[in-house]
Amino acid sequence: MQAESCFYGVYERSSSELIGFLFLHESEDNTAHLGYLLSEQSWGVGFASELLLDLVRELKSNQLLCTLIAGVDESNVASIRVLRKAQFTEQSRGENGVLFFQCAL
Repeated sequence: MQAESCFYGVYERSSSELIGFLFLHESEDNTAHLGYLLSEQSWGVGFASELLLDLVRELKSNQLLCTLIAGVDESNVASIRVLRKAQFTEQSRGENGVLFFQCAL
């Protein structure tokens, strides 16, 4: 099986405005690496939490993946909080202050 990446636009529901993106890079062992970025004006209003909680819920229901992995800079307290809220647990600390989190699906 070849590794694949999926790239998704993130849209605000009421206005349909593009506010960010999410990507998943799937590896051969039913694990996907997750990344997301929201526009600065979308920070602090719950969009990231809603995005990740819905993503985890959907991936758990379809059972196509076993694990999600996300990396975040240790200074990005808001994203760390969002990952923990979405049932990610810290697994390791990489170089340059990057924390790696994992979510079992």
